[in-house]
Amino acid sequence: MPEVNEFQTDTHRRVTAQCLRPRSAREIAYELQTVDASAADDAKHPDGVNEYLKDLEADGLVVNLGPFEAGDGEGALAAQNGNEQALNFEGDMNAFVARSKHPLRFPIFEQGEDHYVMTNLGHARLTGEAPTTPEGQLRPEAQALREGWSQ
Repeated sequence: MPEVNEFQTDTHRRVTAQCLRPRSAREIAYELQTVDASAADDAKHPDGVNEYLKDLEADGLVVNLGPFEAGDGEGALAAQNGNEQALNFEGDMNAFVARSKHPLRFPIFEQGEDHYVMTNLGHARLTGEAPTTPEGQLRPEAQALREGWSQ
């Protein structure tokens, strides 16, 4: 069955899209607060983002890689690329590692906080078919997802 671009809410979709690399709830909230005016208000705070991440993890769309030490870009990428469920990192690894060590930037790794990354299923869902047909009918796959969330 093909994946359809169907999420519990639009904010679940937005949070999933933030997880191409290991990110904490605090970093995601900061990003949504500063550049995404359409994100739900509760997603602009770390506690709210944590709730979205728990939902997404339960659905298999993100995976929790655990906490990382400040500046440990190498360890974070090794954890992401070594996890069979996680989407592999496709960016510039050297730039990511250098950014993770830079003391004047918003910290990539909040010490003690869990970090999440999108799974292959999350990527398939995010890039999947539209939930409706060209005729405007809801696809059976999308209907099944909606029914699962309502239970």
